[in-house]
Amino acid sequence: DAADSEQSLRQGVADLELIAEALSALACPWFVLPGNHDHDELFEHVFGDRPRELDVSGFRVVAFHDWDRCLHESGNPDDVPENVPRREGDERDRFDSVLGDDDSRLQVHLQHYVITPRLDEGWPHTYCDGELLRDALVTDERVRLVLSGHYHPGVDSFLEGDVDSGTRFHVAPAFCQAPHPVLLHELRLDGALTTTRVDLRPVPVTPTAETVR
Repeated sequence: DAADSEQSLRQGVADLELIAEALSALACPWFVLPGNHDHDELFEHVFGDRPRELDVSGFRVVAFHDWDRCLHESGNPDDVPENVPRREGDERDRFDSVLGDDDSRLQVHLQHYVITPRLDEGWPHTYCDGELLRDALVTDERVRLVLSGHYHPGVDSFLEGDVDSGTRFHVAPAFCQAPHPVLLHELRLDGALTTTRVDLRPVPVTPTAETVR
């Protein structure tokens, strides 16, 4: 497989280390989540020692490292859809533990894949048991914000549950596509959320004699 060739793996590590070096200069807390095009072993090699939970200004911010998997448990590939995101194993245990403990801090959950809404036309973007995950999050009054990616057009934030104690879900648009949006979420301890979008459009370059030579 070309993706696992020595040259590809070496270049993959270099790319991830470049990102790690840039992020290490930040003064604020940061997380990196694996996406569906990431190589799990290389990702763990570069970012495996990063915390998956931090206290950020009094909020309990929890990041989940899930992967989409091809689970053909019956041996018949037609029985189980391919590339469907799943929260299972240790990450599912963490999810249940976070929602089951007695920590009173308000929570923010981060993951690459979509919990809600159901966005599976053309490609499975939403967790196979997304509705169950959503219900568990909304039932817990501590969970105030759930951020996802994966679905490139994005979905604006929306509230599930009670207006005073419900959960806001937001699917971020892809930064890799123009106009390269960045979302800034301001979440107050009373649960109020303000989101600002900044599009980092490329600056046009005027050709000069040197650039066209």
